[in-house]
Amino acid sequence: MSTPPQNPFASPATSQRGGRSREQGSSSSTPWQRSPRHSGDGGPGTYTPYTYNSVAHGAATPVPAPKRKFKSYRLREDYPKPWLEDKDMKKTRWNNIIIGTLVLLGFAGAGVVAFFMSKPYVQKNYCLVYEDNFETLDKSVWTHEVQLDGFGNHAFDWTTTDERNSYVDGAGLHIVPTLTTETTPITADELYANYTLSLDADKSCTGAFNSSACVLRSDPDKGLFIPPTDAYWKTTMAKKLRRGTYADGFHTYGIQWTPDYIYFYIDSKIHQILFVGFKKSDDLYEKGGFAGQKSENDTLLDNPWSGSNSTTGNAPFDQAFYLILNVAVGGTNGFFLDSVGDKPWVNGATNARWSFWDARDKWLPTWGEGDERGMTVRSVKMWQLGACGSKQEL
Repeated sequence: MSTPPQNPFASPATSQRGGRSREQGSSSSTPWQRSPRHSGDGGPGTYTPYTYNSVAHGAATPVPAPKRKFKSYRLREDYPKPWLEDKDMKKTRWNNIIIGTLVLLGFAGAGVVAFFMSKPYVQKNYCLVYEDNFETLDKSVWTHEVQLDGFGNHAFDWTTTDERNSYVDGAGLHIVPTLTTETTPITADELYANYTLSLDADKSCTGAFNSSACVLRSDPDKGLFIPPTDAYWKTTMAKKLRRGTYADGFHTYGIQWTPDYIYFYIDSKIHQILFVGFKKSDDLYEKGGFAGQKSENDTLLDNPWSGSNSTTGNAPFDQAFYLILNVAVGGTNGFFLDSVGDKPWVNGATNARWSFWDARDKWLPTWGEGDERGMTVRSVKMWQLGACGSKQEL
């Protein structure tokens, strides 16, 4: 007779019945346990689905269960690839290659063009030559312009030296318009008819002697009147001012001017509002459309800049210029278009000033009071092109 094989891991007080092990008077776990991740039938590429519970019998760490081998399902034999033989697929591939190449060449070409276009306008050396924060008013630099004709724009204002129109305080330089009837002895009736204002009498006019810039007469037929008052200043500096829809805060109004170009910006050089490049072959007389124009006496206009020695075609910007800071009121030069924004005058009408003045109940409340009426200039700065101590063409 033979005895059944004994479980070598059973305790001395165990017996084998039906493949199960029981301990007399106590219980213990069977050291061989079925793996929960494998079936019990085995098969190709699998291992025995039992693991030995070594922890239950004093081992420090469990013995890891064997893992299933990775089985690749990659096709190992040759298989058909019809798309390689399809002519249309080959054409599509070449089309994609051609388009991709052209796109890359386009980006490269754009980069080259941008480089050569921006190269003349790279940051240059500048030297700070003037700065005014308007703690006081330096009359050796700043000069009043006193005129009546609107300075070429035909604005409806009379610029004065009145301290109520221009003054300095802790906030900066203020240029504030006032009504003629508020700050002069001229009455409202005199504004409409039979009053002559001559700035030649006291020699205060800075315009041409005995011209419309210095003498103005109110006419009942044309409706000319003495316009509101403001102040007009000039210098050769850069500016920082407040006006128009920007009146809620201060803004920087900048001009960058070189022999090759001139541009204007607000707050940042990125925010350009006008850029003009100079070319000798296309000077500003031609670019401005002055060639072929006739004067008032029907004669052709001569090019006043023909004698310029500029090598870049930037005349008249090859000379020093004044900077004008002003508050203008109205105008008939076409800047304010007719029938836009409920404008109370017509640019070509002889009574444009009268129409504007007659509508003062509409526009005067929008001016505000005190400093709000005008423009406040906090500082003016000017940099000269070229490093400090060097001389360079304007």
